Amino acid sequence: SSDISLITTKDLQKVFDLMISLWGSKVYSDNDLLMIINHNLSYCIRILGDIIAICFIRRDKSTKGTLFIFAVKKKYQRKGLGTRLLTFCIDKAKENGIKSISLHVQVQNEPAINLYKKCGFAITKTTKRYYTKEDYPTNQDAYLMTIQI
Repeated sequence: SSDISLITTKDLQKVFDLMISLWGSKVYSDNDLLMIINHNLSYCIRILGDIIAICFIRRDKSTKGTLFIFAVKKKYQRKGLGTRLLTFCIDKAKENGIKSISLHVQVQNEPAINLYKKCGFAITKTTKRYYTKEDYPTNQDAYLMTIQI
């Protein structure tokens, strides 16, 4: 069975392991990730003690939030777990007074776009070259997607 729970500072290595398995790097320094865990809505799904999905939403303005990290381990994708975690986090954000959440996603990342649409997000604009060569092999465009909650 899979349980949704808060990510704590004890989970640092497991979160990094998931990021590395998907993105090839840690993306954040230890200190930055500790700050992120402590200051944002940070939830995960655990299966047998292993973290297999993560979701981080930050509050930007009093009622606006940004989903800025969302990941599901490869072998657990397309099983409804991402939908469950994202729906849970949207509800938590709402409980915390957040009225809208935005995110950026690569225009060619169809599985993610479909997941976000299924959870109620809509594409609101396209940002050219949002992902730069620093982070990706080529400059890539992103959709800005938003949900009102």
